[in-house]
Formats: sequence, structure tokens, C-alpha cells
Amino acid sequence: MGVTPIEGFGAITRVAPRAVSMAGKLGRLRSALVTLGETLRLALDSLRAHKLRSFLTLLGVILAVLTLVSVMSVVAGLNFYVADKVANLGANVYLVHRFGIITSQDAWVKAQKRPLITLEEYQRLRDNMKTASQVAAEDDRNMDVRSGNILLESTSLVSFLELLGDPQHQSGSRAILDRGG
Repeated sequence: MGVTPIEGFGAITRVAPRAVSMAGKLGRLRSALVTLGETLRLALDSLRAHKLRSFLTLLGVILAVLTLVSVMSVVAGLNFYVADKVANLGANVYLVHRFGIITSQDAWVKAQKRPLITLEEYQRLRDNMKTASQVAAEDDRNMDVRSGNILLESTSLVSFLELLGDPQHQSGSRAILDRGG
């Protein structure tokens, strides 16, 4: 029972290649749709059969996205806060601070041992700084404040010494000394 080739059959493909290629494309499309339908049916059956696993997976994805959005929001907020605080100082401010920028616990311990900036040091800097149009000293402390019978505990007090005018609208350089006590 052998198959013998038909002589004129090969010529049909040469005469009408479009019809054969369209039929092939439709067949492939139908096959892909059937495969996609079977895959979706199997996935839905698996979700129905394993409801707890599906719920826990969905919960994990939701928590992961929520955590990512929260962390990114906090980082963006901190970046904005720091940029806003630095921008409020202005480009013409020279700041002498006891602590500086602290990046580790060891640096914090070393900064705690530094002496406070004294009034005499402030006056010497004020008198000898030639390019600064304003020089001010800042002192901030946390202390208990009492007025009559009213006691405010751990109140933050900030005081400036000899700051003339509004520092945001002055031209020229400024120097601010912060005791950091």
C-alpha cells in the first residue's frame, strides 16, 4: 500500500500559494486559540481547587506592592524634606556646627565629646569675618519651662544672638554658629 505522488498536485501550490498560506495561518490561529483556552481553563480549575494557596499568593503580591510603594514614598518625602531644609539656608550661608554631618555611631560619640562653641569664640569669628554681612549665634536646648503653675517638660528652645533683619531676604554672605548643645 504505497503512496504514489500525483504529478499535477505540486503545481497547485505554485499556482495558488496564497490560498494555502491563508489556510495555514487560520489553522495556526485556531490551534493557538485552542491552546490558550485550554491553558486558561486549567489555570481557573487550579485556582478553584487550591483556594487557600491562591489567596495567600494574592495576599503576598498585594503586601509586596504596598511595601514597595510605602518605602518609595518615605524616601521621596525624606529627600524633599532635606532638600527643602538645605534650600532654606541659601547658597550664601556658612554654618559652624558642633556636630556636622554624622554618618555613624562612632562619629556621634566623637561629636558628643567636642566642646561647645563659646561666646568668646563667636565674638572672635564675628569680628574677624570680613566677607560676611551678618553673623549670628544660635543656641538650642531642651529644658523644662515653668510659668506660674504651668510646667512644660522637654521644651525645645532656640535663641539667636545678634541676627539683624530677615535672613531670607538679605544679600551677601551670612555665618551662623550653632552651639549644638
